[in-house]
Amino acid sequence: MKAKTDEELMSQYAQEGDEEAFSELYRRYAPKLYGYLNKNFATGTDKDAVFQETFMKLHQAKENYRAEYPFSAWLFAICRNTLVDHLRKERRMASGNEEFRLGQEGYFPEMSPRVQIPEQVLAQLPTDQRLALELRYLQELPFEAIARDLKKSEQNVRQLVSRAVRRLRRLLEKH
Repeated sequence: MKAKTDEELMSQYAQEGDEEAFSELYRRYAPKLYGYLNKNFATGTDKDAVFQETFMKLHQAKENYRAEYPFSAWLFAICRNTLVDHLRKERRMASGNEEFRLGQEGYFPEMSPRVQIPEQVLAQLPTDQRLALELRYLQELPFEAIARDLKKSEQNVRQLVSRAVRRLRRLLEKH
């Protein structure tokens, strides 16, 4: 199992229900996911609930997994969406002026000053640009690692990120 790629393991889990494949993915990604949640959590939010719900959603959506996309990007997109949903729910339940905010969601340094990118705006990006952007700025991966994950050249990944940032600027002007 350790020699298989993440995409092979997820495909095996999705198609055959192979629990050993899932266990290996969990072993590989649980620490990374928990680190991501620790970094992006507002005070008072239940990290453990979001962590568990992310893996529950992965299980529920396993038939939707497409092996042509990197598993890590898919998993972190599930996690980010779960976190956003959780924070929205907390915000609705909060009273007074308490404000819950996802620290890194939609923050892209090239887009100074600091900008919160609404999910509906991010959804308008082409899939490859959005994946490259999320891997670069939400997971903070270097271009080299993103290139490996997306099976593209490092230069191509830099272009995808650059195009995505330019497109986001145009979309935000309209929004």
